[in-house]
Amino acid sequence: MAGLIIGGAALALGWLFARSDAPSAARLLLAEEVVEEDLEENAPGPIADRPSSGPQRGAPQCGVASAPPPPTEQVAALASGVVVIHHRPELDGPARQALQRLVDVHDRVLVVPEEGLDADVEATAWRHRYRQETVDPTDLERFVVGWGGRGPDPRPCP
Repeated sequence: MAGLIIGGAALALGWLFARSDAPSAARLLLAEEVVEEDLEENAPGPIADRPSSGPQRGAPQCGVASAPPPPTEQVAALASGVVVIHHRPELDGPARQALQRLVDVHDRVLVVPEEGLDADVEATAWRHRYRQETVDPTDLERFVVGWGGRGPDPRPCP
């Protein structure tokens, strides 16, 4: 009997993912791990140097940066739908390659080193934050697919 219940649940989940779009499926898979920071209009968010929203200024930036841009420029990127991925500067080669792959595959990703992180990676999208103690490329990609492109001021990166 338990086998039938588990089999039925697996079929139902398969049907759900087959019928839903990739961003919705990705958000469903990470829903318990992503923090939604529902703030007042233009509120900077709880972490000033790694904002998830706030007043924006400048054009969105994508790619790999050698240093974190100022918070207002990060907000401009987030508002345009870019996912900003902060990482410890001392990440090893495979982890760095995984982050580079996200930049290569997705057009709305900005990867920046960040001193003092207490996790390997912290990704932000407009009003959402996702942390990983160690880099998990599959779940990072899910975050990019699920929450990328959802800012209030969609613009392409230059």
